Amino acid sequence: LTNALGAIADELDDVLRAHETLADLATLRCAGAPIESIARVEIGADETPDELVLSKPDAEEIFRMLATEPARDRAPNPGLASDDVDTVVASCCILLAVVRRLRLDEVTLLGSHR
Repeated sequence: LTNALGAIADELDDVLRAHETLADLATLRCAGAPIESIARVEIGADETPDELVLSKPDAEEIFRMLATEPARDRAPNPGLASDDVDTVVASCCILLAVVRRLRLDEVTLLGSHR
């Protein structure tokens, strides 16, 4: 997982070189099915609010919790859909790598009904 986080950060570095103003982002709003899966795990429910502000420490904690569990132990987490059990760790890697690389204090997760 450390290598995955590093690979994502390396790719993001390439994007930042091509689009230097992105490095100055103070806020980030994310949407999509993988993001909604992370939001459901964070709140422990199947329904997500329109927006959920996730602090960097909370993003780190969700990543640690899910990444250290085998799929069979991860599956019963409240809010985690069965279709997402095998992909949520990768989603967390991407989100966390972006938050770390952009040095964000928080990220806003947008629900699908937004």
